[in-house]
Amino acid sequence: MDEGEEGKSVGMARAINHANPAWVLAASKAVVAAAREKRTLTTDDVVTRIDANTTTHELRALGPVMRRAAIDGVIEKALQLPIKCATRPSNHRRPLTVWKSLIFNGKA
Repeated sequence: MDEGEEGKSVGMARAINHANPAWVLAASKAVVAAAREKRTLTTDDVVTRIDANTTTHELRALGPVMRRAAIDGVIEKALQLPIKCATRPSNHRRPLTVWKSLIFNGKA
């Protein structure tokens, strides 16, 4: 593992370890819900499905939540263009990773 990958892993571990555990659980459930409802999704789709009363100070923990969902076979990175931009104001329209659902139920 090179320094960049090692730094990424350390940062992701730090983010998930310092996040509110209730929020991590809610985010994990939100990924599954979004993946069942949508062929493709972004973290914006996940955040909108997390109860507003369940919060964390460490939103960077969403990256490890998405990675776990990919490992669990719920989603995979999609090679999709055009790139989708964030809709949350705090993200300043930055490009988001688009994920392909592996559990889409075909109803949307």
